[in-house]
Amino acid sequence: MHTLVSMISGSLFVLLGGLNVWIMLTNRCSSNRNSRLWRRVHRTVGYVFIAVFTITVYFMLMRIKGDSEELPPRILLHISMALILAPLLVAKVLVARYQPGSSGLLFALGITSPSRLPWSQ
Repeated sequence: MHTLVSMISGSLFVLLGGLNVWIMLTNRCSSNRNSRLWRRVHRTVGYVFIAVFTITVYFMLMRIKGDSEELPPRILLHISMALILAPLLVAKVLVARYQPGSSGLLFALGITSPSRLPWSQ
């Protein structure tokens, strides 16, 4: 059962991340109304992405809780990627909320996210 939930949450995580990148990198701003709509969709998908990320990290930590053996490198890599991604997500949300004119910084934070790296999947 845990494997099925892990596969679903992992697939949803990658799908939401890819959808959000696609939304922001394609030119969907032909009118002001469309721009607002796609920005709202991007924000909603982003918050769902953060929720799935938080749930996935919680269950990942619960699976290794109480394990007294040394963890395999694959699991250590996933944990370190999650620990790197968490502050980037927080920083991106804070910049988007409190610095609305800094799209360059948001783009840089999005590009440096470890979920975009090929070995994190």
